[in-house]
Amino acid sequence: HMEGIRLRSREQLDVDAIFKAVVRLKDPEQFFTNAFKGRNHLTVGYLANSLIDELRTALQTYVGARPVADLYSNTNIRRDVEQQMKSEMEPLLQRIGLEMVLLRFVDFFCPQYDPTRQEEAQLYVDTRHADVQIDRLKLTQRMRKSLTTEKMDALKTEKDFEDFVRQTEHAVGRALVDATPKA
Repeated sequence: HMEGIRLRSREQLDVDAIFKAVVRLKDPEQFFTNAFKGRNHLTVGYLANSLIDELRTALQTYVGARPVADLYSNTNIRRDVEQQMKSEMEPLLQRIGLEMVLLRFVDFFCPQYDPTRQEEAQLYVDTRHADVQIDRLKLTQRMRKSLTTEKMDALKTEKDFEDFVRQTEHAVGRALVDATPKA
């Protein structure tokens, strides 16, 4: 089942290391001798809390040396935490007659830091949105400039064409005048 261990980051922020663990009874005799230790009954909750205390001790030094931002973003830390959890838990479980079926580190969660992460994410989204708007504006400006240039070219071409037509008409008109017999 899912569990969480409360740890502290380098900045002394509370960080929950969330993990999923499944254990199985391997040696009932060893379990009775080493886990019950003379008790008449033993609850799963009590046993889980004892194991979590062991894990907390094992992980606090490791996690406490790192800033909370690293705990969230550095995938190597996650792998190392999972490895450390396994290496700490397996011998302990064997000693009390249990075996590890599954131990999977899920995530870190810091209630104080999480809103900051959300703000950072929103800032990223806002910045990307602004970048897109700027790109759109640049594209619009380029299109306007291109269209204006095309229009200017077209006007130049039309003017050149009109000039050519006028010159041609003038030349044809003069030719006609010159060719007309004089009285």
